[in-house]
Amino acid sequence: MVCVRTPKYSISINGELHGFFTSGWGLRQGDPISPYLFTLVMEVFSGILSARTSLKEFKYFWRCKAVKLSHLFFADDVFLFSQADRVSITMLKKGLDLFSSWSGLVPNKNKSAIFISGGCPSVRNYILLALGFQEGKLPVRYLGVPIISSRLGKTDCIALIDRITTRAQSWAHRFLSFAGRLQLIRSVLHSIQAFWSSVFTLPVSVLDSIEKILRQFLWKGATLGRGGAKVSWDDICFPKMEGGLGIRKLKDCNRAAMMKYIWILFTDK
Repeated sequence: MVCVRTPKYSISINGELHGFFTSGWGLRQGDPISPYLFTLVMEVFSGILSARTSLKEFKYFWRCKAVKLSHLFFADDVFLFSQADRVSITMLKKGLDLFSSWSGLVPNKNKSAIFISGGCPSVRNYILLALGFQEGKLPVRYLGVPIISSRLGKTDCIALIDRITTRAQSWAHRFLSFAGRLQLIRSVLHSIQAFWSSVFTLPVSVLDSIEKILRQFLWKGATLGRGGAKVSWDDICFPKMEGGLGIRKLKDCNRAAMMKYIWILFTDK
């Protein structure tokens, strides 16, 4: 708190410092020390949750039991995992209340949700009333990708297809050359799906739809019209040394990204 309360600032007018004033409102947004202090605070929160969930009365969600996973943090987003029983939920609630009393940070009930799988109505109602959050429904978007309880389907990827289509149609300049469209495909459109491909095994129909957009943009531009192809898409996807244009096939990229996880599982000690 010394770093928060003691700084003094001067104002530079025409190259000369005039007077000073103290820091009266804590850290400003974007202060370099803000992320560090936030990490320290969330480390305390993680310790509180770890202490609560390490008790024998707490029961883990069955998919998290093997690794004893009870919470995940990413910036100011928090995921809590627990079996749907009164004792476990009460322990998580006490941990949240203790952290709130120490830090003054309170969960936003309008932006927080509970996802419940199964359970009797009485337990579901108890969980909702105890935590005070609204009940959410899957899929939910987190870090830009959907979180679902089943295998990823085509309907779950509509947002990805729409995003690529919108970006392609935004380049409506009629004088955009063939080489310019090729560069945009390789550097922008292709990279939009890279994050999804590194997380999920995308459905074949989704990959075909994305490649169709890339193919239409290459030959017809932002209108994404049909026809006009001079060379087959398979030949275009060959490396340049083999006579292609060096556009990587999405199915190969997705398969390579998934193989990376298998490699990590067998090599990461």
